[in-house]
Amino acid sequence: MECNLHCYENNSIIEFYYNGRHNIETTHRRVHPYQILINEGVCFLFGFCELRNAERLFCLSRIKNLIITDDNFKLPQDYEFSSRCGGGKFGTFISTDIRTYKIRFYGPARQYVKDKI
Repeated sequence: MECNLHCYENNSIIEFYYNGRHNIETTHRRVHPYQILINEGVCFLFGFCELRNAERLFCLSRIKNLIITDDNFKLPQDYEFSSRCGGGKFGTFISTDIRTYKIRFYGPARQYVKDKI
């Protein structure tokens, strides 16, 4: 997959085929690419997906047949990724809602986690 800087410098809309983690069906996507993110060694594209009419994360390794179109988009004026992920940094997470979770660790993991806090 090649998406040179031209794509970001000109706010070019891109198109590609994508298989999601839980969806075995390949879908054609048209996306306004906002940012490339790296999370635990995995690269993601964050942008606005026209098919879903919403901001989405796309794992780069699942993107196929990417093309850079001649169409352009405007980056949202208030764009800042951290304000769009609910403040979460635990894995890849997108939501407008902030949720609180309790995670319980058992067995040998309890001491390992306690040592890391």
